[in-house]
Amino acid sequence: VIQCRDSTLHLTTYRDFVLGGLNFDHYLTSLIHEWESSETSKEYIDMAGRDEQGRLFRPLDELIDRLLREPERRNCIALLGDFGSGKTTFLRRYSSVLARRHLENPFLHRIPVLVNLRDCEFDEPIDVFVSSQLRRSGVGRDQDHIYNSQIAPKIILILDALDEMSL
Repeated sequence: VIQCRDSTLHLTTYRDFVLGGLNFDHYLTSLIHEWESSETSKEYIDMAGRDEQGRLFRPLDELIDRLLREPERRNCIALLGDFGSGKTTFLRRYSSVLARRHLENPFLHRIPVLVNLRDCEFDEPIDVFVSSQLRRSGVGRDQDHIYNSQIAPKIILILDALDEMSL
């Protein structure tokens, strides 16, 4: 707070103003660390992929980055591939790339939230589920509803293993 003669200027941080005081830094750092300390990261080969028109993109990151910039897509992307083709590995690595980007410039880059759906059963709305997953990862407190309408646009929600969910 800066007080001038006749008025007061209140300063706030990006985290407090946009993210409601939530700190994603530890979560994002752990995404990066989990990837970089894995054996898979040492042997990772960039994946290639095709868009809906069949055009080849190598590395696949370029296609995903481009799709995430297209507002008409509403940021819904499905990554399809056969079992064992590397979808989970790609999502783990790409999440760490997005985490690093956000930590370097939170104004330009959104927060990746990687959720593994394997063995999960939904008995609650997705926003409540994501909030509880983030709290388990050290973001927020028990009473915080993390994935709300103010914060949701700042997040890239990455759902892995949809095809492996229990019924």
